[in-house]
Amino acid sequence: MNTALTTVDLGYNQLSKIDLSKNKALTILNVAHMKLCAVNLSSTTPLAEINTDNNFRNAKASALQWQANGKYYYAFYLRTSATGESADTLVHHQIDKALGATMADDGFKLSHASNWYAANATTGNEFTSGQELTVTNAGTSFGYHEELNGNIVVVKVIESATPLSVVPSDMPNAVAYDYNILARGIQKTKFFLKVDYPEIKTDVLKGDVNMDGNVDVSDVTTLINYILGNNPSPFNLNAADIDNNHTYDVSDVTSLISLIIQ
Repeated sequence: MNTALTTVDLGYNQLSKIDLSKNKALTILNVAHMKLCAVNLSSTTPLAEINTDNNFRNAKASALQWQANGKYYYAFYLRTSATGESADTLVHHQIDKALGATMADDGFKLSHASNWYAANATTGNEFTSGQELTVTNAGTSFGYHEELNGNIVVVKVIESATPLSVVPSDMPNAVAYDYNILARGIQKTKFFLKVDYPEIKTDVLKGDVNMDGNVDVSDVTTLINYILGNNPSPFNLNAADIDNNHTYDVSDVTSLISLIIQ
C-alpha cells in the first residue's frame, strides 16, 4: 500500500488482516464492517479519525461445571494465553475456520488488548458492548481446576439451585475488547469476538467426584474429605453416590476403590 496516503477507506469487505505500520502520514482510517481483530500503526502516525465499527471474529468459549454447598455452578470463559490445553487457546489456535488463520497470524497482540466487555450482536452483525468482564489468572479464579494455568476472560458464572440442561438464552453472544493501535493521535479502538458456547454436560461419570474427567485416587481423597466435613470443591454429588443409596459414607469409598482397580 502507498505509504504516503493520508486517508484509507476499506470498509465493508472481508479482509481479516491489514498492515499499516509503514503508513506514517495516515490521518483518516475507515475499516468498519470487516473481519479484523487488530490494527497496528506506527507510534508516529498522526491519526485523527478511525472507524473500526463491527469488526468481529468467531470464538469458541470454554466451560467448567462443578457443585459446591448444594449448588450447581457453570463458568463460561475465553482463554487469552497458553494454558494446559494449548490447542484451545484464544490467540494461538484457529478460532474462525472460515478465515483459516489465527488471530496472532492476523496481527493480534495480546499485550495490546485490554478492557474486555460483554457485548451483543444483532442478526446484521451490529455490535454493542456493555458490562466490563473479569480478566484473571485461571489458577486464581478457578483453583479447583488446576490445569487451567493461563489468563482467561470470564464471560459469566452462573449459580443455580438445580442442574442446567442448556446454556441460558440471556448469555452475551459477543465479547468486545479495546486494542492499542499505538498511533500518535488516537491510541485505542474496539474489536469484537462473536461467541459460540459449548453444550452443558448433563451426563455423570460415576466416580468422577472432583469433576476432572478421570476416575482415580484423587477422587477417593475428595470423597473422604467430603465425608469428614471438609467441603471440598468441586464435588459432584451424583458421581460420589457410587452405590446409589443417596448417602455418602465408607461404602461409597469402598465402591469407588473397587471401581478404580477393576
